[in-house]
Amino acid sequence: MPTRTNGLERAVATVGVVLSAALLAFLVWDALRGGGGPPALRVTLGAARVEGGAVVVPVRVHNAGGQAGEDLLVEVCRGEGASEDCAETTFPFAPRGAQRDAVVTFDGPGPAPRARVVSYQVP
Repeated sequence: MPTRTNGLERAVATVGVVLSAALLAFLVWDALRGGGGPPALRVTLGAARVEGGAVVVPVRVHNAGGQAGEDLLVEVCRGEGASEDCAETTFPFAPRGAQRDAVVTFDGPGPAPRARVVSYQVP
């Protein structure tokens, strides 16, 4: 004995097929668009503030490149030569087009900090 489907079942099935096709089309488009090159990592520092005797410096990494970066190591230093004071922070993953935030701390006030990406891996 054949089973009959009602309109609601057909509508739900149609929505499922349309959503699946849209997702597949997006994934194909994204894959064909390509990576667009290696990670392009830019580090910016926020305004330093004093909290409990320590100087807290916000760090933001933006990946404007075409590929993700993994295990980013960012070094923030202040001063130069023998008086240079450095702190490090890591970012486990920075997808393309994304930004990630962290903070580093220093003991007491000092010169203006500067930052650089020391290393990263390409997945």
